[in-house]
Amino acid sequence: DLIERFFYQMLQRAVPSLYHDADTTKPVCFLDKELRQVIKRIGERAKVADYLVDVPLKDGSDTWILLHLEIQGKNGGNLAFRMYHYRSLIFVMYKRPMAALAIITDDRPTDEETHYSENTYETRIDYRYNRLVLKELNDEELLASENLFDLALFAAKKSLIHKNDEKRKYLYQKELIRLLKNRNWSQEDRYDLFLFIDRIIALKDETLIEDIRK
Repeated sequence: DLIERFFYQMLQRAVPSLYHDADTTKPVCFLDKELRQVIKRIGERAKVADYLVDVPLKDGSDTWILLHLEIQGKNGGNLAFRMYHYRSLIFVMYKRPMAALAIITDDRPTDEETHYSENTYETRIDYRYNRLVLKELNDEELLASENLFDLALFAAKKSLIHKNDEKRKYLYQKELIRLLKNRNWSQEDRYDLFLFIDRIIALKDETLIEDIRK
């Protein structure tokens, strides 16, 4: 929900070169039907965390930029191969250039490849894609940023690292609420971001929850 609501802000953090070329005055188009066709070809069930997005560019060209975006946690099999497999099918079916992004939201295997490579009798493939790894983001940079999606990333990171520490999560949520009040964002944006922060930090201690909502 947050990615759809604040797509360009997400793009600014995750793929700044594409953000620079995007025409942010125009809405993006989420290509749900096209993605379902790709998933059907693979023979898997569609996952709500997968997107194909038509991003309009400043030059006004007719060329699509398809952003294949996957949110991956600790599961999900061989991510590098799956990213390449999706890319191959998208190109076969739609003949469009594309950027690709994986948002890594949880721990992945330490020996996992960050790109897909293949070498068959000197026929080589080296497929690299953008990766945004939650745990590798810099706390100070996220908190100092005027990009509201960075504040959401900070909340998600702290919720992941301290998922079993109610007191720490409570303190982070209090700090984030204070920052929200002081940012020059619209009331609607701040409210939507507050809802996300509240859900991602997910306090369970009723006393702390009551204090947060005073």
